[in-house]
Amino acid sequence: MNRRDRTIFYPLLFLALGSHLLVTDAPGWTWVLLALNYLVFPQAAYWRARHAVDPLRAEMQNLDTDVVLFSLWAGILASRCGSPSCWSHRAASTSWSSTAPEGVFASLWELPPALHWRR
Repeated sequence: MNRRDRTIFYPLLFLALGSHLLVTDAPGWTWVLLALNYLVFPQAAYWRARHAVDPLRAEMQNLDTDVVLFSLWAGILASRCGSPSCWSHRAASTSWSSTAPEGVFASLWELPPALHWRR
C-alpha cells in the first residue's frame, strides 16, 4: 500500500509544495530538501522495507519518518505563510498519514492535539 501511495502522491505533493515555494520566493536549500523528501525518499523507503529482515517493522518506521518529515515541512511552510489555514491543513495531512493503515477515523483522535497551537 505505502509504496504505491508514495509513488503516486509524493510527486503530487512536490508540485503542490513547490508551487508554494515558488510563489513565496523560497531559497534554494528548501528546493533541495523538497526534492530529497518527495522524490528520493519514497524510493529509499521502499528499498529499505523491501530488503529488511522484518518488512512490516521497517514500513512502520518509514511511516514514523513520514510524520517527522511532514512536521518539518509544516514548520518550514508555516514560517513562510502567516495564515492559520496553512497550519490546520498540514496538521490534518500529517495526522492522516500516520494513521492511514488503521483507518481514517483513527486520525480524528490525533487531530485535536495537532491543532493545539490555537490556544
